[in-house]
Amino acid sequence: MTEKIKFDPGFNQYVQSFTVNIGYIYGEFKRFKNFSQKQFQFQRFYATIRTILEKQIAFSLGCMLWAVYIKAQPTAEIEGNHNLGTEISQEDYCKETDFTINYLDQIPKDTEYYLHLAYQPPESYYKIMNKYKEFIVLNDGFVNTKTNDDVKLPELKSVSEDDLKKIKETIDEAISSGELAKMLDIADLIID
Repeated sequence: MTEKIKFDPGFNQYVQSFTVNIGYIYGEFKRFKNFSQKQFQFQRFYATIRTILEKQIAFSLGCMLWAVYIKAQPTAEIEGNHNLGTEISQEDYCKETDFTINYLDQIPKDTEYYLHLAYQPPESYYKIMNKYKEFIVLNDGFVNTKTNDDVKLPELKSVSEDDLKKIKETIDEAISSGELAKMLDIADLIID
């Protein structure tokens, strides 16, 4: 085996628990009794909600992009896999992903109800999250993932050497700038 490959190329420093953040925001505005106050609070938090949703989708996509990239590299040990050797149930490792998928159905309803606006998350968000769930289930929450050869990919589009280069450059740029959403621009490299 050659050198080691990082489990996380640097995404985690920019990501917080989506369920915790959304729970906090909803807890804040739902404590108001009056509908107009709730409406005002939802409006106040709406841009933040959309931003953290986009970041969660980008993170999930980024994990798959990184997996595609490292699968194409020579066999190497993966370092920093915090799930390696742990016992974790599918329910636990899918919890955040399931919550995000369900929230994609909830946000249009809340946007309509509180803001009287029509909002529909991009179809790509659903595709990304469903592929991501398939990815983490295929890998059993990464509890046995020691090398890049151990990583299993769901059915994704085939990538060329140029695509791999673009994936790596985009990941590096997203991490150095802290703008994970940049990765959404290349989702179509791996997802139909």
